[in-house]
Amino acid sequence: MNNGNLSDAFNPKNFSRLVDNFLSETLPEYDKEISFRPRVDILEKEKSFDLHVLLPGLEKDNVNLEIEGNKLIVSGERKQQATEENEKYHQVESFYGKFRRSFNLPKNVNTESIKAGFKNGILEISIEKTEPAKTAKAIEIQ
Repeated sequence: MNNGNLSDAFNPKNFSRLVDNFLSETLPEYDKEISFRPRVDILEKEKSFDLHVLLPGLEKDNVNLEIEGNKLIVSGERKQQATEENEKYHQVESFYGKFRRSFNLPKNVNTESIKAGFKNGILEISIEKTEPAKTAKAIEIQ
């Protein structure tokens, strides 16, 4: 953003960066094994955060979901179909190989409440919000 110009904050490119910082992603260390990064939509609702990880062509058995510290990690592999001896691809635009996405979770979520489902190539993850811890309290003076 240029010199704190408010209109720049709502520029789609800059706004996207602001949203990314909310559940900021930590890039894994460079790894030749990681072939692609699936697209992810993150929706904040009144009582939850919902993530939709776009994984066309995958089955749920090829996807892993885990919590590591305060990170939600989605990983897996999409394998390319084998070709017969007399077949050859002329063009391949699909992504194949291993993937890994990790997201820093905000403090106001209950990691024990995570629910996940897989339907039509979309991994749907829902994480319940919790009440934020009160940081201020009155102390009686004796």
